[in-house]
Amino acid sequence: MFARQIREEYDRFRAQHAGHRQKLVGLEQARTNAPKLSFDDLPTPEFVGVRVLSSEDVSQITHHVSRITLSDLVPFIDWSPFFHTWELRGRYPAILNHAKHGEAARKLFADAQQLLQQIVNDRLLIARAVYGSSRPTASVTTWNFTPTKPGRRC
Repeated sequence: MFARQIREEYDRFRAQHAGHRQKLVGLEQARTNAPKLSFDDLPTPEFVGVRVLSSEDVSQITHHVSRITLSDLVPFIDWSPFFHTWELRGRYPAILNHAKHGEAARKLFADAQQLLQQIVNDRLLIARAVYGSSRPTASVTTWNFTPTKPGRRC
């Protein structure tokens, strides 16, 4: 009986799958149907080049670096993966009010906030970021970011 049910179920799956055939077109037809894109009206970026952000003392760095603090970054933390690591499934901040996990989540979050505050206050971590933009173009540019000097830092 079990084997017959499985066979019937798989027959049904095969029939469903077989019904989803896509009609393919030839290469010339695909090229004719290609979207017509215009690169004439692309927005101009706010700046062109590279910008560096750091929470380090920027007075010791020779090129332009914008100063950020760890406290600037705290509002952008996504806490959901943190709770998942502790096997508390749910999305932050809703998990703090979860019927089953809410109490444990609130205690864990309070401990994490205390530790995070210590990290920020004592500057136990350094935040660094580099981002950039270039003029919009329809061509592709490849960049090679191989350091010229080993151990050189931004």
